[in-house]
Amino acid sequence: MSEMMTDKAAWIEMYARLCRKMMEQISPDVQDDGMKNSEGKPMAGGQLFQKYLLYHCQEDFERGWFAKDVVNQKDTEEAEVYSDEYFAAQKAKRQVLGVIKFIGELFKLQMLTERIMHEFVKKLLGNVENPKEEVIERLCQLLKTVGQLLDTPKARAHMDVYFTRMKELGKSTNVSSRMRFMLQDVVELRERRWVSRNAIAAPMSTVAMFEAAGKARAGAENGSCNRQASKSRGGSRRRGEHNQEFGPDSWAVSGGPVSRPPPNPKAGDLSQFAKQLAGVTFTDEFELEYVPHAQSES
Repeated sequence: MSEMMTDKAAWIEMYARLCRKMMEQISPDVQDDGMKNSEGKPMAGGQLFQKYLLYHCQEDFERGWFAKDVVNQKDTEEAEVYSDEYFAAQKAKRQVLGVIKFIGELFKLQMLTERIMHEFVKKLLGNVENPKEEVIERLCQLLKTVGQLLDTPKARAHMDVYFTRMKELGKSTNVSSRMRFMLQDVVELRERRWVSRNAIAAPMSTVAMFEAAGKARAGAENGSCNRQASKSRGGSRRRGEHNQEFGPDSWAVSGGPVSRPPPNPKAGDLSQFAKQLAGVTFTDEFELEYVPHAQSES
């Protein structure tokens, strides 16, 4: 379990919460007569579990799994760069960084004291003149994890001293450009009040995954309903346009019957039609020609 939780950086926070849960729920009947508390009684239950866990973390931190320095690829054959020793060194490096982050997560869960964390930081900043890259990387990892909790008004003076030394390291010619950028990132992180520029999302729990999927499904269903409602409204408007009536002035009438003008009372009256035909004669060209009524009588 220890190797797994330190080699999988994305799951370290979850393993720290698991350890906290185990410490709270372990039976008080579990005890070790060889380990005594401040009262001289054998440690048992959660206190014993916490003591074993802290011993294990301290051993891993002290041992450090110092990986061998990887020779520059330009000066090394490809077979040596990708040898078993190279991959073993890279794995050891990941595990050490995992241990540092795991210690920080335990502190965030109040399983380690603030004094112990300051001791870790001081030890990592012990060699400012000629530091190793592995130590600088561990320092940055630890401060990124617990720096916000350590940067309190009570410990502000200590934090100022830490970051003054880190700025000096960033200007040192004995530090590679990669380490200088890493130190600068942590310094800027503190200047932003520990607000990360690019926060990395932690693994989602099963409940969170189901909630996210439910919200996405509900959003898709709402969008489908809105599209269907929009289509139905558009169709009803088109049908209304086909069925709408027009008034005598050619304007479309919206709703209700069309108001038509009253009928002409003289429409269909043929009493004057004969008098009009009396003044009409037919010419040879079969064209109708109108002759005044008075001339026709003469």
